[in-house]
Amino acid sequence: MSTTTLHRDELVHRLMAERQGPCVTLLLPTHRTMPDAGQDHLVLRRLVEQAEKRLLEKGDKRTMAPWLERLATLEKSIDHTHNTEGMAVFIASDLTEVVKLPFPVAERCVVDG
Repeated sequence: MSTTTLHRDELVHRLMAERQGPCVTLLLPTHRTMPDAGQDHLVLRRLVEQAEKRLLEKGDKRTMAPWLERLATLEKSIDHTHNTEGMAVFIASDLTEVVKLPFPVAERCVVDG
């Protein structure tokens, strides 16, 4: 997992090229300062739970294990002390990226593919 340093166009190209298995996208509004920033991990937890449920609707636990494991690892690894206005999380078969966004986004979970 990485907090992306990829150029935006490179990240978009990698996401569009993904063809194996499901792709998970989590969008969440985040906060730069306390006490609001202290709640960002709860929003992420809720989105991870939604993604887990949707992954298990697409396949059994064994098939979805790589995605479920990466979601769990990612959730634990994100440092919310340096949040910006929003965050995007992308998980695909060979891609796990976290992008801190300089603008707010609506909370959203998408599992496709």
